[in-house]
Amino acid sequence: MTQAESNNITLAPAVSTRRRFLLQAAGAATGSTILALATVSTAECEPAPVAFTASPSPDPIFALIARHRAEEQAYGEALVARDELQENLPEEIRRRPRVQLGMKDGEPYFLHTHKQIDARLEWIPDFVSTPEIRARLHKELARDMNEVWAKRDEHGITAAEDLVGELCDSCQELEWALANTMPTSIAGVAALLRYANECEDQGEEWPDTDTIGPDGWHYQLRQTAARALEGLLGDARA
Repeated sequence: MTQAESNNITLAPAVSTRRRFLLQAAGAATGSTILALATVSTAECEPAPVAFTASPSPDPIFALIARHRAEEQAYGEALVARDELQENLPEEIRRRPRVQLGMKDGEPYFLHTHKQIDARLEWIPDFVSTPEIRARLHKELARDMNEVWAKRDEHGITAAEDLVGELCDSCQELEWALANTMPTSIAGVAALLRYANECEDQGEEWPDTDTIGPDGWHYQLRQTAARALEGLLGDARA
C-alpha cells in the first residue's frame, strides 16, 4: 500500500468525522433557528388572554343601590316622625271625621264616610224625612272633615303623612328599578343579589313578594341577574 493510499485511508475517517460534526452543528443550529422561529410564531399567533375588566363607565347598579338605601332610611325616619307627632296630638285631632247617626247599646253610633251614610240609610224605612236626614248627615260629616283636617294641618300631621306616602312610592319605584336594571360587572351582580338578601335580613319586604311568575319581583331580579351574567361571560370568552 502506497503512502498516498495510506493517507487517503487515514484521512477519510477524519473528513467523515468533521463532516458529521459540521452537519450536526449545522443541524443543531438549524433546529435552534426553527425552534426559535416556531416559538416566536406561536407566541405571535396565540391570542392574548382576555382580561375580565370592569366596564369603562361605572356600573349603574351601585348608584341605584345607594339611592334605594338612602330612600329607605328616609322613609323609616319619616314613619318615626309621623308616629311621634300623632302620639302627641290631642284625641280630638287624632280621631277620624265622623257624624252621629243615633245611639247603639247606650253609646253614640258614628258614621265616618259619605259611603257609609248612603249604605246605612238604605236600611232605614223610607220616611218622608229620609232625604232631609241624608242631606243633613252628609253636610255635618263634610263640616267635621274640614275641621279635623284643618287642625291636623296646623299640627303638621298632614304634611308628615304626605311625606310618608311620597317616600313609600319612591322606594317601590326604586325597588322595581333594582329588579330590572342590568349590572355591567360581576361585582355589580354580586352586590345586587347580596343587597336583596340584606334587606330581607332586616325584615323588609320587596314588592309582590308572594307573586309567582314573570310579574313577581324576585322572578324579575333573577332574570336580570342571569342575563347580566350571560352577557358578561360571553364578552369574556369573545
